[in-house]
Amino acid sequence: VCFRSDLHYFYEKYSLVEGFCEGRTFSHQWYSCITDFWILGMALYQFSWDHEFTIMRFVTACILVNAVGSFFNHYLGTRQWMMMDNSSMYIELWLLQTMIWHSTIRHQNLMFNLTLGSPAQYGVIRPLTGAFLWTGCAFAIWGLLFRDIVGCDFDSSQTLFVIGIAIPLISLLVNWLIFVRAIKSNRHFLKDIEESGIAKETLHRAQTYMKWGVLITVSSAIVWVVVERACKFESMKWLGYIPGHGVWHVGMSYGLSLIAVWFVFMNAAFEKNYFAFKSIQERRIKCNADKCKSCNACLQKIFPIVTDHKPFDEQDISRLQHSVRFCKFCCIEWRKFNPDDVVEDRNAGEETAANIKEEDNTNHVDDTNGTVLVELEVGASQ
Repeated sequence: VCFRSDLHYFYEKYSLVEGFCEGRTFSHQWYSCITDFWILGMALYQFSWDHEFTIMRFVTACILVNAVGSFFNHYLGTRQWMMMDNSSMYIELWLLQTMIWHSTIRHQNLMFNLTLGSPAQYGVIRPLTGAFLWTGCAFAIWGLLFRDIVGCDFDSSQTLFVIGIAIPLISLLVNWLIFVRAIKSNRHFLKDIEESGIAKETLHRAQTYMKWGVLITVSSAIVWVVVERACKFESMKWLGYIPGHGVWHVGMSYGLSLIAVWFVFMNAAFEKNYFAFKSIQERRIKCNADKCKSCNACLQKIFPIVTDHKPFDEQDISRLQHSVRFCKFCCIEWRKFNPDDVVEDRNAGEETAANIKEEDNTNHVDDTNGTVLVELEVGASQ
């Protein structure tokens, strides 16, 4: 429905409700287009993390897709790019929320020393709760996608989209509060975390990033909502010069990156894996160590790099060095290898073996007592 009419297809040009405030001032929304490169940078930044939380990799890929869709959405103002912009955002949030809650319910016995009924009952309740969570996730994503396709007929105010984004964000915040409470109330859970190789300082630092992420995300959302709502009035059209949506781009993408740090830590804690922040020596992108110490300090604090792989000890490094030397030796020998030489040697060997067999197929050798005969068979392979 929304793609058949120019009135709905070119929503930025014709729709005051769906259009952005910046689009009322500029022919192309330059502020939002420029800040989309920041979103792209945040996606590449998260891809540099060294972890095995698979769903988070897909969430990061959705952020990258969102950067591309958002750029063309704000530059062209057409519905198919708005659909790509919107859908990539709620897909990543609903998938992350569902995965986190599924993992929380699966490990609730570690968090609170509680089980949902007897082992037999828990064996039934656990798959049912998983089915409920993932079914709800699928229907929520489809409902929001349906709204993008035909929503111009029944939800041109974007209320459903705002609700669809707010629910997983609030849900993730509640999940974080539950996890923090479990750490404070259950010493055994905290002990399990420490035994997996996660230091207390790392736990507190991950919590700090979660708080920063929530604060930055909420603040940027408030700025955008206030600017967009006020800009609908004709007398407030000048607000289009204020990059309210650009602030949302920067704050939301960076805030979600900090929130993602916490959930990568949380997954490592549940799975009893190692988790740490990489040092400045382990980082790939960094400033000159001698000239820019303050720059490196800012990088470590503002853009942390996380890992759930233990660093190599001296024995691991020694084994790795031996493996590298062996691989180099194999490569050198392989370069010397000539298949034609092998064919010539094989033909010569077959001829020699045939001649020997014809001359003396069997040799008898007497020992000192003359009682033992040793028969030596000469074959082609020998």
